[in-house]
Amino acid sequence: MDVSIIIPTKNAGDLLDTILERVFKQNTSYTYEVICVDSGSTDDTINVIKKYPVKLFEIHPSEFGHGKTRNFGAAQGTGEFIVFITQDALPCDENWLENFINAMKMDEEIAGGFGRHVPYGNCNVLDNRDITVHFKGFGDKDTVYMLDDPERYEKEEGYRHFLAFFSDNNSCLRRSVWKEIPYDDVDFAEDQIWCRKIIENHYKKVYCPSAAVYHSHNYPLKSYFKRYYDEYKGIYELHQYRIAVTPFKILPLSCWLTKNDIKYILTLEALSIKKKLKWIYYAAARNFYKVHAGYLGGKYHLLSSSKQQKMDMKHSMQYLQRNIMSGENTMLLVKVKNVLKTEGISGLIKRVRSRLKSPELISIPMITGKRGLSINFAHNIEKIPFSNDDYKTSKLKDDNVYINWIVPEVGIGSGGHINIFRFASFLQQKGHKNRIYVFGGVAYTRDEPFKRFIYKYFDIDKTIELYCNTNNIQFADATIATSWQTAYFVNAFDNTLKKFYFVQDYEPYFYALGSEYVFAQNTYKMGLVGLTAGDWLKNKLSKEFEMKCTSFLFSYDKEFYKPMKKRDNIKRVLFYARPVTPRRMFEIGLLALTDFNRKCPDVDIIFAGWDISDYAIPFPHLNAGSVKVSELSDLYSQCDIVLTLSGTNLSLLPLEVMACYTAVMSNRGENVDWLLDEQNSVLCDLSVEDIALKLEDFFTNIDAYSKIVENGYKFSIGTDWTQEGLKVEKAILEELGKHE
Repeated sequence: MDVSIIIPTKNAGDLLDTILERVFKQNTSYTYEVICVDSGSTDDTINVIKKYPVKLFEIHPSEFGHGKTRNFGAAQGTGEFIVFITQDALPCDENWLENFINAMKMDEEIAGGFGRHVPYGNCNVLDNRDITVHFKGFGDKDTVYMLDDPERYEKEEGYRHFLAFFSDNNSCLRRSVWKEIPYDDVDFAEDQIWCRKIIENHYKKVYCPSAAVYHSHNYPLKSYFKRYYDEYKGIYELHQYRIAVTPFKILPLSCWLTKNDIKYILTLEALSIKKKLKWIYYAAARNFYKVHAGYLGGKYHLLSSSKQQKMDMKHSMQYLQRNIMSGENTMLLVKVKNVLKTEGISGLIKRVRSRLKSPELISIPMITGKRGLSINFAHNIEKIPFSNDDYKTSKLKDDNVYINWIVPEVGIGSGGHINIFRFASFLQQKGHKNRIYVFGGVAYTRDEPFKRFIYKYFDIDKTIELYCNTNNIQFADATIATSWQTAYFVNAFDNTLKKFYFVQDYEPYFYALGSEYVFAQNTYKMGLVGLTAGDWLKNKLSKEFEMKCTSFLFSYDKEFYKPMKKRDNIKRVLFYARPVTPRRMFEIGLLALTDFNRKCPDVDIIFAGWDISDYAIPFPHLNAGSVKVSELSDLYSQCDIVLTLSGTNLSLLPLEVMACYTAVMSNRGENVDWLLDEQNSVLCDLSVEDIALKLEDFFTNIDAYSKIVENGYKFSIGTDWTQEGLKVEKAILEELGKHE
């Protein structure tokens, strides 16, 4: 089969019959099939589809997703090319399909193409103009686009938008590329997210104006607000673009857009004065909706999850369509008033943990279908045996030590990856050959875009080899797992002389005592050689699992963290508050600060590490949220003490605070005592009462703690990443029998 045409449907109305008739009358040399995926039509849609030789698949409405449903439909077909159209997109002529596929065959590197949209005859004057101008900007003949100027792509937002534009109202995908890069399961802009991925993976796209469809909408004016809200949520996700960064820009920008629309409307000689006035009013209202909704959609990703839910319930058309239905598919809507209304301190914990204040509605979806658990990390990993030929080839090539690092998916600012890349870079600079492979990643399918991402957001030696997956992993002298998921892969990878486990925390503690806890715990029984962050992990793994371990200590980035002058005499305590990370003990710290504030109301309290604006905090405070690394030294230096609690292993934060000549307060415990002690830190029991008492004592006798601050500073500046890197290098070489 040459082509699979996929049409998602739901209550398509009368137009679907005309569209299917036109699709089946195509004048083409290509063989094609038509697949409809219906998600709960209650009108005559199913009967219309059954009039034609269509493969029909029906899914529950709750299973619909713009990317997910298209992926499902594509998977049911066999065509070399996958064509997507919507239930309201009518091919303009009988040559639509032939022209589309001919354009796709211009170059084997073309991953996808999109055709022109022609407004229907009844389209309103503003949308008619916008659609026509937009597609005219791509040219009047088949044109291939690609990322041919990476520097411009990096710098120019408009160029990135242009290259990423794609419309699956009328599109064609090469199946081989779709298998490699399927659509994301997202609420909006699945087509443009896909296009950005293929462009950044150095595929090409084609614009085919001769593969045109009639497609436009005359939405009710009031519906534009919800639609623009969803659109700008998607645009921010894709390009981090916000049409209005502050609410003060909403009115000026709306007026500017309306001024341009008025100029256009006044040129339309066919319109009477009355109709021109009507469209001027329409333009003004639509533009205000656009900018106002765009402002809200643009800041959506900066909000906490509970605020996002409230925004969606109030403003999102997608939320309405997906969560509020009629008939047998009705969602259960439960009114809950004052769910977490505070009744003194006794109600605080519940309110904090739910992260909601007083929602008017909580939507509880019906659970349908099957839910799968991805356990590929533990099962069905193909064993990769030792290869004598690979070993001999590597030794003939040179006498270097080759080290494979297997890492989980990389996210911006990931502290765990920062440490991994730090040690890999050190070993690279010592003359060893390091390679980094991502296990289980989905963000990148080609190495070049992955490299650009790493170089942009991480400090790493650029001579290290970077690979976005483990598909073509090579022989190495040493192979290192870096998380419990990657340990399963390393356990199955035998094409190496020695296997190691770079352990930065006791990962079973990240979960309740269930399957994931056990999966993580079992990795310590695999016989991998541990390289642990600190002595607590070393002792725990050695004692409980008889795991051979070498530990390294912590240091900090000395270019970022240093003392800065305190600009006033205000007393301040900073709480490293991460409610989304249970091991950082947010609730305990919050209750302790509540008690402390009653006794010492003159001390300013600052929260940093996460935006806590959606939490019910019962005392005056400053919410610093997530702070840029470049601003942390000044923030720490303006505080007298930083409270950082940890239920598992320490982070680098205590040393970073000490380096700014500020006191650190933390809890006692084996997971802490390996680095912090009574000489360099203020230590307390992990209880609300003791934390509050220690803070009170600190600020009551602040001068008495000056020695601890000084000791902490001296301790921090005495640490050195180079010395810790040498420990890791020595452990690896000794296992390989190469260390003198």
